[in-house]
Amino acid sequence: MRESNSDNIGHIGNEIKTLFQTPFKPFNFPFFAYLLGVIILFGGAGIWVAIYESYQSIADDKHLIAYNMATFFMAIWASAYIDLDLLESIQNKLSLKIIMTVLFLIIVSLFFLTFQFKSSLAFIPATIGFLISIII
Repeated sequence: MRESNSDNIGHIGNEIKTLFQTPFKPFNFPFFAYLLGVIILFGGAGIWVAIYESYQSIADDKHLIAYNMATFFMAIWASAYIDLDLLESIQNKLSLKIIMTVLFLIIVSLFFLTFQFKSSLAFIPATIGFLISIII
């Protein structure tokens, strides 16, 4: 017998909940060390350099930090998308792929929106995209 759509939504919801809770229950120190040490500190080197150069500069070029954040969150998103796609333990792969594709469209929109601003407003879409990418 075929399951109803509400049953499928419940299953994908439980799977997503499990994926998000895995690093927290029990606390997974290696995961957080990797997230902070490798991804944010080393992976975000372009952002750190842009922050340093921006504060050393007299010109109002702080939006360049947001541009570096945008390129960083696109790289993080791409690796997360591929990583989730390769997980074999996911039962509702099609549902997760649909959700990830919608989020991908949002991320790409935020990426291009960031480059439309030549002021501090560029930080708004850059920060939203950064947070989505880190959460995923």
